[in-house]
Amino acid sequence: MAPLIKELMPEPDIVMRHVRGVHAPPARVFAAIARTDFGRSGLISLLFALRGVPALLVAPRESLEKIRKRKTDSALTLGRLTKEGFGLVAERPGEEIVLGVSGRFWKASAKLKPAGRDQFQRGAPPGEVLVAWNFLVEPAPAEHSRLSTETRIVASDVDTRLTFKRYWRLVHPGSALIRRAMLAAIAREANRPV
Repeated sequence: MAPLIKELMPEPDIVMRHVRGVHAPPARVFAAIARTDFGRSGLISLLFALRGVPALLVAPRESLEKIRKRKTDSALTLGRLTKEGFGLVAERPGEEIVLGVSGRFWKASAKLKPAGRDQFQRGAPPGEVLVAWNFLVEPAPAEHSRLSTETRIVASDVDTRLTFKRYWRLVHPGSALIRRAMLAAIAREANRPV
């Protein structure tokens, strides 16, 4: 059976995938995805903060208020990410979860919007890109698991694709670091005593 993310976005313009072995059974790893506090990772917190710098320069008062609110909010879990901008697009319980978002990421004042299954059927909004992001857990030998995260991006048109690809060259290394750090955090959570 094909991963949901491939069904939702079969022909992306950009694909980024990271994989990690986890010494825990798939059910335990999948449960850890939801409860992992990604904010515990200094690297993830730093990289998320750096992503917010352009918005801080454009709208400092609004951005500082968001930062203050985040500090007092709950842990940075998958649930919080879906409340703050990512839409829950699809889920295959125990195996895969897919999130979606659309917007003009390259703009300092990018108003990102959660994307649902209906948006994926329509495609990227005009002048924007549509992003699918998943976590997939697959069984591996000896009661272990293979945990992966994949990001698929499609642009609405040629000009938007070219603009996004220039932006992507700059942010790709940080985005890749965030994804690898998230996989490591999930693996730690899956191996913590319950």
